Parts: sequence; C-alpha cells; structure tokens
Amino acid sequence: MILQALGVYVHLPFCDVKCAYCDFYSIARRHVDEDVWQRYRARLLQELKEKSENLQGKPVSLFFGGGTPSKAPPYIIGDLIEAVAKLPGAQLKEVTMEANPESLQSQNLKQLKSYGLNRVSVGIQSTSAEILKYLGRLYNEKSYREVFEKLQNAGIHNYSADFILGTPGLKMEQVFKDLNWALQGQVKHISAYTLTVEPDTMLEAAIKSGRQRKSSDRRLWLQQIKVAEFLHERGFKQYEVSNYALKNYQSLHNQLYWKYRQYIGLGVSAHSFLNGKRTANVKSLEKYLNGTASLVETAKPEIDFFIGSLRLTGKQSLLQLKRLLGEQKYKDFLNIAQDLQRRNLIQIQNLHFQMTEKGLMNADQLLKEITDALAS
Repeated sequence: MILQALGVYVHLPFCDVKCAYCDFYSIARRHVDEDVWQRYRARLLQELKEKSENLQGKPVSLFFGGGTPSKAPPYIIGDLIEAVAKLPGAQLKEVTMEANPESLQSQNLKQLKSYGLNRVSVGIQSTSAEILKYLGRLYNEKSYREVFEKLQNAGIHNYSADFILGTPGLKMEQVFKDLNWALQGQVKHISAYTLTVEPDTMLEAAIKSGRQRKSSDRRLWLQQIKVAEFLHERGFKQYEVSNYALKNYQSLHNQLYWKYRQYIGLGVSAHSFLNGKRTANVKSLEKYLNGTASLVETAKPEIDFFIGSLRLTGKQSLLQLKRLLGEQKYKDFLNIAQDLQRRNLIQIQNLHFQMTEKGLMNADQLLKEITDALAS
C-alpha cells in the first residue's frame, strides 16, 4: 500500500503580547515557568503517540505554530522533531517554525538547526511602527533590522516573511519598501495576507468603539494586485492566493492543507484530519494538560475540499473531487462549474479545473457560492 503524505502541526500557545487582529488560541505571558513547558512537552508527546497508532500516512512536514513558537525552549522543538522523525514511514522534508523578530535568538537558532529545523516563517507584518501599533504588535527596530542576518548566520537559508495588506494608513510606498527590504534579506518565500477583522478580537472591539478605523475593501483589492505584479516581476511565483515563492520554495506543509491531505494536530486548540474524521482539541490549557479528549467532527468533503483548492493557482483534479463528492454532487458541481467558467472565475480542461486571476481575487465569495449550491 502506498502511504499518502501527511503533515504534523504543533501548537505552542505562548506569546509576549496578544496581537489585536489574532483569533488563534494564545496566551500572552512574558515568562513561562519551566514546569509548564515540561508538562506541555509531555502532553504533546503523549498525544503524538495516541494519534500515530495505526497511522495510514507518512509524515513529510512538521510545522510549529502559535502563539510564538520561537519563545519556546529549544528542547521542546527538538524533542518533537525527534519523535515525529521516528514515526513509521516518516520522511521529514520540511520542518518549519513560526517566529517573531524580537524572540529569535542566535544561539537558539543554531541549536534548532542542529535538531533538524530547516525553515522559519517570520511574522513581520510591516516595518512601520505606526502600522504595527494599529495591529497591536511589538516593534523593536534592532530586532527587525537583524532578523534575516541571524537566520543566515545560523545556517538557515529557507525562510519566509509574512506581511499584512490593507491596514488603514498603509500606503503602497510602504508596502514596496517592506517587500524590497525582505528581498534584500534574501527571503525565499513571501506571504501577503489581507487584513481580516475576526469576531471577538481586540481589533473588532476597537473598530466597533470607534477607537480604530476599518480597512477599505478597495485598498485591500488594489494592494493585492500591486503586490502580485511586483513579486512576479522579481521571480516569485504566486501558488496560492496570498503566497509567493521562488522556484522550489513553496510551503510543503500548507499545500498539504490546501490539497485536502491528512494532518495530525498536537497541542491546545489544535485540529487534526485523519481517516476522514476531524478532531479539535479543547481551547483550555489546563484542560488540555489534564488530558481532556478531543471533539470529533464529521468531515464535509463538499466544503473541505473547496476551502483549500479555491485558494490555489495550480490545476486541481476533477477525479479526486468526484471520489470525494460522489456521483450526484459531482454532477451538481459540473453544472455550477460551467457557469463559473463563463464568468471567467475558473477554467476546466482535461479532467482538471484551475482558478483564474479573477477567481482568486474572489475566492471567499466563490467558496460560499459553490458550497451553498452543493448543500441545497
């Protein structure tokens, strides 16, 4: 039997401050006691053992997200890398850690590199102090200035820079300045996300109270287009609606999500997708540490497949879609797809469909349109 590639995600929830726009489960704590890290490490390893029993897949990527994973003691990450690498069939090609500039320490990076870390995703968001203040982020000019040099000195040359577009007051001159700075820092991958005001975040509360302005849809749209043009001219290929990479530097881990592959999620609030079932860990650190079971959800192929595929620029298999949806829903999709093709939102050819540039720019609306039609 050929084992399908799968990813492993590890959630490390601690960060120095909670960003205003963030809706992930995180705990703002400047100092985390050693016994808390020890308990969390033990629980992660226990959960990995439980979820990897009778595993029908081979781990090819490992991703540490958060929170701010670069705050964690290096041994936490090292022990998880070692444990995942020992799973049956494991062939870890990509081991990624999210990081913020102010939490990256040269000595820790060298240690992490020796453990097998080979990719870092740096949350920059902007180099403008004013924009970062709006986003509720820390800003240390020296840390930002030295971040790429630290990675290079540690022998890590595969790193990404994340930016946020559409923030009120963010002009294209600043966006181009940020991108040029990242390119000078020899980044191989750039994520340019549009600002989304999520429910129950500090940013939503600030906008509702009138303390902050809301971003304009036109600003978001224009900056997306300009960034795509700018990066394309400099050799970065757009492979997902918000992600650009030099050749051979696309994020393997994120593509597993978008292509409807299996993944193990470890840690408080982490999600998993294994053997057709989705599970979500409890959103409470103490309950997670005490072993509270995950909640099991039924996977919905007619929704789940499109959540990822409508964000990708590459060709998507109609045969895979047919296997997931079944005969009748597949026929329903083909009827919808003909209309979408007439509207230049997707292209259909040789048992594949592919998003157009117009479709990518309207991916969220397109997802709703397709899933509503299939659910009716």
